[in-house]
This record gives sequence, structure tokens and C-alpha cells, in this order.
Amino acid sequence: MAVKLDELEKLKRAASRAYHDMQKRMDEFMSDPSGSPPRADLPEILRGSKMGRPPVPFRTAYERSQQKYDKAILAYRQGESTEGVTALHINMINNHLNSGKSAAGRATLDELGQIEKYQRRKQRQLKAFIEDGTLPYAVVSGRKKKKAGRAKRSADEIRTDLEKNIEDAENEIRIRVKDLSALESLEYRASRKRLEISLNKALLKKLNPDESASVLSFNKSLSDECKELNLSIKAMKKEALKAEANTKEDQESKENKKGFGISMLEKKLEEDDKARKEALLKKRLEGGKKNCEKTIHKKTAPKKTLKQLQFDGAKLIMDIALVNSGQKIEGDNESLNSLDEAQLKTRFKEAAAFLGL
Repeated sequence: MAVKLDELEKLKRAASRAYHDMQKRMDEFMSDPSGSPPRADLPEILRGSKMGRPPVPFRTAYERSQQKYDKAILAYRQGESTEGVTALHINMINNHLNSGKSAAGRATLDELGQIEKYQRRKQRQLKAFIEDGTLPYAVVSGRKKKKAGRAKRSADEIRTDLEKNIEDAENEIRIRVKDLSALESLEYRASRKRLEISLNKALLKKLNPDESASVLSFNKSLSDECKELNLSIKAMKKEALKAEANTKEDQESKENKKGFGISMLEKKLEEDDKARKEALLKKRLEGGKKNCEKTIHKKTAPKKTLKQLQFDGAKLIMDIALVNSGQKIEGDNESLNSLDEAQLKTRFKEAAAFLGL
């Protein structure tokens, strides 16, 4: 049950709501100083070229919110003075409600509720027109007659239009109710019964005690039905939440399994890639080491002349011949250094002939 508020608390909350509303209107005005909000997206049956007033420009809405805030602050200061309490800082008043709104109050009507409200208004207009001839639209007195404009409608035309509006709204409601889910259908039926109870309570004020007894009895039966519907709605919501939790749990389990398989595959690929990179790096290091050794050998080893290379070849051939035959070729190895090029070639040919080359 809601806590009963004292008058000063009500004034403080009203001032805080007015402040937050003023901040919102100021932001809209600063974003587009010469603009205005778009028209509301109403259901098709409620739309019309001249239905409703045009949206209030941002500038006008901001000025009105300023005036409303000033009045709310003045009323709260007067309440402080009357109660004899210490005056609060303006920031404590402005931020008393963080969002500027409380959970109290009715929720905004959905499209189905708007159509039903439109239908009830047309029913009241039709009833008033039939009973005492009250027109469903305002008549401006003192206006000069002009030839231009729509001709005055007859009573039959007005009544036909109102009946058609009621019928169209009823058809639209029937179509929309068919598209509701099981839970939405229960909530709709409960809301209709609550509305009927509220209308009957308003009717009781106009009835005498004898007539009100039947209405009270009917309201009691409606209240009992509404309680049963609320229990069904509560149970259905509980089942829906349970099913949603199970679905979410199954989905998370599948994702975890899938993620585990993917993580293992990624780990295997990472290990293979790491091993491949290490082998490639090792190969490059070994190749670089060999290239480095070759480079060092080329730089440090002295270059041999053609004569020295020929000497090495002849010496090698003679060493092989001595080992294989046990014979000694004429001349020792040291004497090869003293031979000229022609003599060295002759000696090389002799050694080759000896070996059968």
C-alpha cells in the first residue's frame, strides 16, 4: 500500500517533476529552436486531417514549463513558511526525484486502449444527441455566416456518422483482439472487467439505494472474475519466465560446448602455428650461421693462384698413385714448387697417365 504523503512532500515532488520537465523541454528547444515535435502515430481509425490539436512548438513548451516550475517552487516555499521548517537548497528540491517521475499513476494507453476510449466517447456523444440533441462538436457563437464551407448536417446524418464511428471502432477492436497472444488476451479481459467495475462505481452515484443493490452485486461478481484472471495471468507469466530461463540455459550450454570445441581447435592451431614458426626460425638461424661461416671463411682464407691450384691437384693425384701402387713418381712433392707452368702440366699428365685417367 502506498505511503500517504504530507502536503509539503507533495509540493516538493511537484517542484522536482516540474524541474525535470523544464530540463527536457529546454533540451528539445536547444536542439531545434524553431521546430515542433511530430504528430503522434495514432491508429488508422483515429487519424484524420483535422483531428486533435497540432503539436506545441518547442519554444512554447519550454516557456510553459518555466512558468510551471516557477509556480511550483513558489508554492513549496510558501509551504515551508507555513510549516515553519528550514528552507532547503534549490538543488535539493530539484533533485528530490531523480528522473522527475514516480511509479505512481496509470500506465500510458496502448493502441487498443486508445480505440476503446474513442469508442466510449462516440457512444456518450450519441447518447447525449439522442436524449437532448447535444451536438458532438463545439458550436462557435457570434460568427458571421459565410457562403463558403460545408453545409449544416441534418440530425439523421449526425446520428448515422456517430453510429458508423462506433461500428468501425468495434470492428477494429475485434480484429486486434484476435491477434493477441494467450497472455495478452487474459490481460485484455482483466482490464475490460476493471474498467467495467470503475464505470459501474461512477454510475452508483446517480442511482438510488434500491437500484444500486443489483449494481453492487454485479460488481462483486466482476471483481471475483478479475481475481481469477489475475491468478491465471500470474501463473502464465511464471511459466513463461521459467521457459525463458530454460531456453536461455540451453542456449548458454550449447554456446559453451561450441565455444569449448572452438577453443580446443584454436589452441591446436596456435600450437601448430607456434611449432611451425619455431622450426622456420631454427632453420633460418642455421642457414644464417652457415652463411656467416662461409662469409667468414671467404674473408679469412687467402685466394690461391692458378699455379697453386694445379699444384694441389697434381699432389693429390700423386698421393693417390703412391698409395695404390706403392711406386714413387719421379720427383718429390716439394720440387713441384720450383717447376714452371709447362713443366707442371707435363708432370700432371704423367701422373694422370700413370693412374689411367
